[in-house]
This record gives sequence, C-alpha cells and structure tokens, in this order.
Amino acid sequence: MRPMILTLAATLLIGGGAPTLLQASGSYPGPAIRPAARVITAKYELGKAVFNGKATTTAGAGNAEVQGEKLAAWQKALPVAAAKTVNLPAFAGKLTAEQMDALQYFLEVRYNLKKAAQ
Repeated sequence: MRPMILTLAATLLIGGGAPTLLQASGSYPGPAIRPAARVITAKYELGKAVFNGKATTTAGAGNAEVQGEKLAAWQKALPVAAAKTVNLPAFAGKLTAEQMDALQYFLEVRYNLKKAAQ
C-alpha cells in the first residue's frame, strides 16, 4: 500500500503538479519595427524607368566613356538575376546627368549597392 501511495504522490508531483509549478515569465517582446526607408519617389521612379529601358534617352546626352565605366561597374555589382535582365553599359552616352544620378539612386535603394561601384 505504501509503495502505491509513493507512486501516486510522485506521479502527482512530476506529472500533475509540475505544469502548474513551471510557468513562463511572460510574453517575449518581438524585435522593434524599423520605420520605412525614406525614398525620394520622383528620383527612384526615374531611375527605375531608366533601368527598365522606359525612359527617353538621347544619343550624345553624356560622356560615353565616363558613363560606360560607371555603368559597367554597376552591372558587375548587380545580383546575378538582375544582371541577366539588363545591360547597363548599353546606355553609355545616352543618359543625362539627372538620369545617371537617378539610376544610381535606384540601384542603391533597390539592390542595396551602397555606392559600391563608383
């Protein structure tokens, strides 16, 4: 009889009483939410249009040699999937200074290049 009482007491302590004794300390606060990045919309949209080939370009709008070097560096810095969809060096000499600046801004925001290819 005594072993049965000990077994019952042990079962209650381990199986029945333990869940009520082991309580969590409370909910875990998740990571803080970061505010959205401040994006200059007009500049971003112009850069996106240039990147997608939808912007109006003019031959002789800029220095083809200087633009070609920058565009080739940006092309190499792009992720592989994005690099397959666009040929940035083909825009050399066709972009204005504003379009080059907007394209650089778009690449920095969209592909997180962080001015790596200047």
